[in-house]
Amino acid sequence: SETEVPQTESPAPSTTFPAVTEPEPTETAQPSVPESSGGLQQITLTLSHGRTADCWLYIPEAPMANPGLIVYLHGGSGKGDDLNLITEAGGFPQYLQSGQLGALSSYVLIPQLPQSLKGWSDMDNGLMDMIRTVVRTYGIDTANISLTGHSMGGTGVWSIAAAHPGFFARIAPLSGSIRNTPENVQALKDTPVYAFVGTEDTIVKPESSIAIVDALTAAGGTARVTEIEGADHFAVPERAYLGDYGLVEWLQGM
Repeated sequence: SETEVPQTESPAPSTTFPAVTEPEPTETAQPSVPESSGGLQQITLTLSHGRTADCWLYIPEAPMANPGLIVYLHGGSGKGDDLNLITEAGGFPQYLQSGQLGALSSYVLIPQLPQSLKGWSDMDNGLMDMIRTVVRTYGIDTANISLTGHSMGGTGVWSIAAAHPGFFARIAPLSGSIRNTPENVQALKDTPVYAFVGTEDTIVKPESSIAIVDALTAAGGTARVTEIEGADHFAVPERAYLGDYGLVEWLQGM
C-alpha cells in the first residue's frame, strides 16, 4: 500500500490488451437514442428476452473505431428508479455530466440498482446483460472494458469482477470491501487493479482493500492501492477521479 504524496504520485499501472472484433450491432440491441448524439444522456436499453433497462450512457462526441467502455457502479444514495439520483449524489457521474472530466474517448455505462436490491451482486445477471448490449450496439472493444465505483459501488466492483474473471480489462474500486479468500485472489489475480481508500474512512475500513491488494501482489497480480491521507469515506471520489493519479486515463486504457 502507499500513502498519498501531493504532486509526486507515481503513474497508474498500464496494461496492453489485444483488440477483439465484435459482431455488427443487431436491431434488437439498439438503444432509444440516436447514435450520433454525444455526451451523458438517459437511455433505455433493450436487453435479451425483450426486457428493458433505463441507465445513463456517455457517448463520445467523435467515437473512434473499437472504443473502450467504462462501467460505473454507484453507491447507496443512487438506488431507486430515478436516474437523477445518481448524478445528484456527486462523484464520477456528476463530474462527467458537468464536464469536469473533460472529453472522454470511451463510452461510459452507468446503470441503476433498484431500491429492492441490497447490492450489485444481486443484479449480476442484469448488469452483465446491459454491458453486453452496449458492447454489441456500439462496437466496443471487449479487451478494453473497465469497471469502477465507490462505496457500495466499490464493493460491487470487487464482487462483479471476481464473479467474471478475465471479463474486465481493469478495475478501480473506491472505498469498497471484499473478503481476502483464496478463491477471490485466484479470480482477480490476472485483472489489473487500481484501488483507492481514505485513511480516515470509518464507514468502510481501508484495511479490506489493502489486504486483498497485498494478497494479489503476492500471487503475482498487477494490483495497487492508494491510501489518500486525511480523506474520509465521502472525500475519496473527488480526490481519486479529479486528482493527479491519472485514474480516468487509466480506465480508458491510456
